Amino acid sequence: MQAGAIGFSTSRTLNHRTATGDPTPSLKASSDELEAIALGVADAGHGVIELISDFHPDPESEFAMIRRMVERTGCPLSVSLAQSHQRPDAWRDLLARIEQAAADGLPIKGQVAPRPIGLMFGLQGSLHPFMLYPAYREIAGRPLEEQVRALHDPAFRSRLLEESRPAKKGRPMTDWSRMYPLGAVPDYEPPPETSIQSMADARGMSAEELALDLLTANGGRDFLFVPFTNYADGDL
Repeated sequence: MQAGAIGFSTSRTLNHRTATGDPTPSLKASSDELEAIALGVADAGHGVIELISDFHPDPESEFAMIRRMVERTGCPLSVSLAQSHQRPDAWRDLLARIEQAAADGLPIKGQVAPRPIGLMFGLQGSLHPFMLYPAYREIAGRPLEEQVRALHDPAFRSRLLEESRPAKKGRPMTDWSRMYPLGAVPDYEPPPETSIQSMADARGMSAEELALDLLTANGGRDFLFVPFTNYADGDL
């Protein structure tokens, strides 16, 4: 802090993971540890604390810990406020707790992202809907051009699509109703009629077929966008 940092930020969400897929070490930091760090910020005489939390399954205890940090140190604190698909009204409860804390004189504020937060799926990225299927794994390590060529081959494409149909629905990887083409000019607030499922229904084809068409367009360089927070109301 004395060297010029503006504060301390930490993560308590399962959405933040290491490159190997493990939760970040800060996920299960104890209340004592976080309060000790906050006291260090207070000792410096300036600085803000910022954190993100899932506030699940016990939002009351989680927010009580946040209150204690601020009560003990007097440091201003900013907490991420987002709407999830799984609990679309939970943000209202968190906002009410923030408002009550502010009314009690505690400098706690909600921090809202200016657009939906989500994932980008693509053949050039680390994730896409077909990556877990045996047929795709046969070509996963090949250069992009060879992957696209294989995915355009009618026999290989048919085998891949047959494998993909039993996939579990409702997850980001195969939730076609909440998956959208990102576009050459990214649209982070896509209307519901542009979802993969809506467009596939309108064209009389399966969502898997359309997703594969979109992923292999433009030489396999296009991406799909899957918002998973701040957009539960956007596709209703």
